[in-house]
Amino acid sequence: MLGAGGDPQCRWRIRRAPLRRAHRRGRARHRGPSETALFAQALAALHELIGGSETGETERRELALAASDRPLLLADWLGEIVYLAEVEQFVVERVVTLTLDGLRLDATVEGRRGTPPHLVKAVTLNGLSVSQEGEAWHGHVVLDV
Repeated sequence: MLGAGGDPQCRWRIRRAPLRRAHRRGRARHRGPSETALFAQALAALHELIGGSETGETERRELALAASDRPLLLADWLGEIVYLAEVEQFVVERVVTLTLDGLRLDATVEGRRGTPPHLVKAVTLNGLSVSQEGEAWHGHVVLDV
């Protein structure tokens, strides 16, 4: 279990499960005190998987995403972080600001250049969910690793 960002109320549980010979899945479940925390802690948990080899000056990036529903917005959010790491060699380390407005996400993230491992191939739609139960928010994401 990854205690993303040190918040005891925000935990992502990540496990790897065999899918086929050539593919594996990383399943992540999250419970957090707010929807914003769910998205922010998802990034922190993903960083624990792909981060660690960053060097150089800290940089900031502005991200703006929109989707047709909240689960897809979570998948797009994580997909954008994976894209930045894989294509631009920019490893996001933390969220500076994060705003959810309807089905739109605006964020400022901070990170560094690095050589992240090619661990996450894709954020899948399989089992993807975001829901609220009482005051707690829950998320489930399957990563193709």
